[in-house]
Amino acid sequence: MGGWMAGGMWGWMLFGSVFWILILVGLGFLVYALVTRLGEPWRRDPPMHDDPIAVARIRYARGELTREEFRQIQHDLDDRGGTQS
Repeated sequence: MGGWMAGGMWGWMLFGSVFWILILVGLGFLVYALVTRLGEPWRRDPPMHDDPIAVARIRYARGELTREEFRQIQHDLDDRGGTQS
């Protein structure tokens, strides 16, 4: 009878160990998924609009354009919009 009980105990200990390892792996995956999907909204680029002035404003705010380049783009787009019918 002692042999049967000892075998049963080892089985439950193995099952318990595997169970907790799976729980910890699942929690780790959940934390990773939350950090990569929800933790980066400030890093994502704002949605691009069809409005080229909005795109130029974003690029100017990022420092990709100088003030003169930004004003030139505004001027060019204002001229283009005013001459088209």
